[in-house]
Amino acid sequence: MEVHIEQEHHAAGCNRASQALAWGRSGLIAYAAQHTILVYDPQAQRVVTSLLGHTGEVRCLLWLPTPGQSLLASGSCDGTIRLWSLHENSPLELAVLPAATTPVSSLAALLLPAEDRLLLCASSGGAGVAHWSLTLQNGALVEVQAPAQPSTLHAGQPIVHSVALTHGPASAGDSALLAVGGVDCSVSLYVRGPGGDFLPGPRLKGHADWVRGLAWTHAPGRLLLASASQDRYIRPEAEALLTRFAPRPRLALGGIESLEVMLEALLVGHEDWVQSVAWQPAGDEGRAPCLLSASMDRTLMLWQPDPSGLWMSAAALGDAGANHLGYYTGVWSPCGSAAAAHGYTGSLHVWRRDGQAPGAEGPWHPVPAPTGHVAAVVDAAWAGDCLLTVSEDQTARCWARCVGVENGDGAARGGTREAMAGGHRWREVARPQVHGHDFSGLAVVPEAAAEASTSGEVAGESSRAPPCYASCSEEKVVRVFTAPRTFTATLAALTGRGSGAGAEAEASLDAGPEQALGAALPALGLSNKALAQSTLWPEVRKLYGHGNEVACLAGDPAGRYLASAGLAAGDAATAAIWLWDARARWAPAGELEAHTLTVMRLAFSPRGDLLASVSRDRTLALWRRRPLHGDGGEGCAPPFTLVARVKAASRLLFDVSWAPDEATLATGSRDGIVALWRAAPGSSEALTKSLELRRGSAVRALAFCPGELAQGSFLLALGHEDGTLCVLRFRVQSGNALEVVWQRATHAGPVRRLAWRRDDGEEGSFLLASCSSDGSVRIWHVAG
Repeated sequence: MEVHIEQEHHAAGCNRASQALAWGRSGLIAYAAQHTILVYDPQAQRVVTSLLGHTGEVRCLLWLPTPGQSLLASGSCDGTIRLWSLHENSPLELAVLPAATTPVSSLAALLLPAEDRLLLCASSGGAGVAHWSLTLQNGALVEVQAPAQPSTLHAGQPIVHSVALTHGPASAGDSALLAVGGVDCSVSLYVRGPGGDFLPGPRLKGHADWVRGLAWTHAPGRLLLASASQDRYIRPEAEALLTRFAPRPRLALGGIESLEVMLEALLVGHEDWVQSVAWQPAGDEGRAPCLLSASMDRTLMLWQPDPSGLWMSAAALGDAGANHLGYYTGVWSPCGSAAAAHGYTGSLHVWRRDGQAPGAEGPWHPVPAPTGHVAAVVDAAWAGDCLLTVSEDQTARCWARCVGVENGDGAARGGTREAMAGGHRWREVARPQVHGHDFSGLAVVPEAAAEASTSGEVAGESSRAPPCYASCSEEKVVRVFTAPRTFTATLAALTGRGSGAGAEAEASLDAGPEQALGAALPALGLSNKALAQSTLWPEVRKLYGHGNEVACLAGDPAGRYLASAGLAAGDAATAAIWLWDARARWAPAGELEAHTLTVMRLAFSPRGDLLASVSRDRTLALWRRRPLHGDGGEGCAPPFTLVARVKAASRLLFDVSWAPDEATLATGSRDGIVALWRAAPGSSEALTKSLELRRGSAVRALAFCPGELAQGSFLLALGHEDGTLCVLRFRVQSGNALEVVWQRATHAGPVRRLAWRRDDGEEGSFLLASCSSDGSVRIWHVAG
């Protein structure tokens, strides 16, 4: 049977840099996410492709002005610039340009039709500006023959932050003007004649702090240059400084014409650093120029001159809450009727004006935009209809497939499966927890499944109970959270569970006192500063007992126990696994000792009768639930007893997972070996290795699909150190054979966790979630 795997969702936050977002003439938005570049279609509201190649964090992006081509340039902390061609969303890397040994911070490009060349400039953490003159063929960049080292312009500044290019006046021929801004609080101008080199021009002083962004535009009879600064020298507000060029004999352009530089306006309105500026694309000839500025004061402002020439703020965009903590980059759509920006927490924000004409003057309104983590995502788990993820960015996020999602034009659109699903989209619907420490683990505890399992129902199948999860981080405490009534009501409405979603939402709000209405926080609590309070979940319990930081968690599918393990100091006592009884108000239920080093992963069997653990000491341990175990308490024996402990690998073990038959489990290790084990707790050999498969890279994560594709056939997903995702077919009747059915280089960093669930919308299909150190979360639809 053939297995079909297709990506449904790709989420990652935008990097915190002033040029990490770009909106191209093709209508696609590119943004940098750690080492990866994501290309987002705002009409389809989905990430259409991702670009892998950089070995450092991507800091700047620029769509190149090549007619008839969709070309993207990216600059990274690895000191390189990569050129990408996107044809029908199929990416192709054209060239790698070595720019510097320091991170590339800004890019600028200019098309020179008379020379049939493309001029590309880049600034880095040093004092120079690297530039290339790339040859075009019929106006297209086909093959790049770049020199080993670029030409370098020494800007005379200790550190250059931003560069901007534009054409000179038409009377000056094919000349180019270059503006350079940096840490000396000034803007340096350079002139390049046709086929010549850059020559220094005047230096514009006036800012009192670093210059972060520059932008040129052509207005009737003049050139305008906008510079964004983080200065607060005279007043506490950060300012945007505009400089105007008029035909006066001061700046020589190849001996043909000279221009004088004069101050046009000083724009005061922002209350914090101004990170970027962008001019609205040219539209009607008589339309006044419009400038978009992005600031860390959580606003974007639009500036225009009135009929008298006085520059005023025409509009202000932003969110009333504090869930983004300021904007880094503001960009315009190609037609100028929409604007986008990204904030501190990685989320993109898009606003659109009513009407699609370039000169649309209607009110601005927000439209859906992608969100994601901005640091390594360390764990993921399904909780009914939701996917919960935790990250080193100190946030927990909740994702759900929402129905009836529309694009900015009011029409449901999508690609492949999403179009057939009638506009379903995956969205971040809540941030249940905002922590002060980096997360290390997560576990879902299906509380209502405990009662269901006593009546014969399969544990974990009920999705109507409010989600409950436990998290651990760089502290000695395990925290337990339960979804509030406001969240369950909103989730029911968003997911459209049946025809009575609205009634179900009302019932959720009228639930009993056991489920809190919402999270209660002090008015000046730290969590309020990082996130809108309405999406937080109430913390119902703190679990104390570990002597070191907690490393991993696992939830009992029967809903009774939570298992936790902490960082070990080389002895069995510190490496012990703690059990907590959810039915006894989360009281400690016992400690399980078997390992001598840190336990890397814990996994309960599908029915919860067995518990497996793997450790840095290279051992695999198997525990069995004691029959008729009481309610626990001091002096009672632990509810699980050790039945086997074996050395399972030559190097440390990363992960362990149970097959649906509850008799097979798999382990993955740093030496790249996947091993299958036969569990028989009642026999003399409780653990027996049945198969071993060597892979090329360390196996960081693995997970069995929860259902059978065919009789005796299971799927096993693997996540590797190099970011590769692989799906194997495991056939019990064929001598435990393993065959690769799908493999792809998906992530730019190690895969940290894999999680499966059945897809309620399609019979015989499943959803696979993967999270990685590259800060991304992906959801795959698997059908066989």
